[in-house]
Amino acid sequence: MGTCSLLSSDVSLSTNSSSGTGGDFRVYAHTSNAALDVSFSASPPDSHLVFEGSTKNAPARAVLDAAFEGGFLLQTTQFLPTLHVSPNVKDPTGHGRVRKVKDRVVAGRAMIGNVSWVPPAERQLVDADARAGWASVVTRNAPVTLVL
Repeated sequence: MGTCSLLSSDVSLSTNSSSGTGGDFRVYAHTSNAALDVSFSASPPDSHLVFEGSTKNAPARAVLDAAFEGGFLLQTTQFLPTLHVSPNVKDPTGHGRVRKVKDRVVAGRAMIGNVSWVPPAERQLVDADARAGWASVVTRNAPVTLVL
């Protein structure tokens, strides 16, 4: 997706595997001088999503559904990045795992982090493996927000 005007999209990812899990997805959404608002309303558990969203001179916002696992980057100028973590999110596989989110602000205008699902007994964040996804949301001169 690419445009020079408002880009607002609701993306629902699915797989044709018999188990209903897995899949490799790449979504690129770019605009300029206009707001970016992309929501992933559904994706299969154990899938691999690479999402890159960007704009400039306007707010950028992305919402990832509960099945997303992997690293993320939020970056802007003039504003602090905003991360909203939805409380009480249930394991999309139904296995009772707990969602762990780790984030840190780098140089004041960027935030990097990781989200993963781990068995309830594990207290440490599990390192992302080769199947981990990636999401980046970038703008300049405006707020940037990620909702997990």
